[in-house]
Amino acid sequence: LEKSLQEAQGELKSFEDKILRIREFRKSKARWSEVMRNVANATPGGIVLTALEDKSKGKLVLRGEASTSGRGGGPEQVAGFVERLGAQGSGLSAARLVSAQRVKTGEVEVIQFEVECAL
Repeated sequence: LEKSLQEAQGELKSFEDKILRIREFRKSKARWSEVMRNVANATPGGIVLTALEDKSKGKLVLRGEASTSGRGGGPEQVAGFVERLGAQGSGLSAARLVSAQRVKTGEVEVIQFEVECAL
C-alpha cells in the first residue's frame, strides 16, 4: 500500500511539473507575441527588418536595412527607430545601435544596421 502511495505521489508530481511547464510556455509565448507587436509598431516605413535573433541572455538582436533616399531616410531614420524601440514600455528596453554601415547595391544605397534590446 505504501509503495502504491509513493508511486501515485510520483505520478502526481510529474503531472504537476508538466502543468507548470505548459503554463510557463504559454506565458513566454504571450510575451514573445507582445514583443513582436512592439517591434512592428516601432518600425517605420523605409526600414526592413531582415533578421530577429533571440539571445538566451534576455537579449533580442534586430538586423535590418534602411533606405537612404526620401525625406527623413538614412541615419536619422535608424536613430529614430532605435529610440522608439527603447521607448516601448512593454517588453523592450535598453535598445542600442550595435553597428551601422552604408552599403550600395547597384543603384540603391541602404544602411545595414544591427540593434540590440533587452527583453
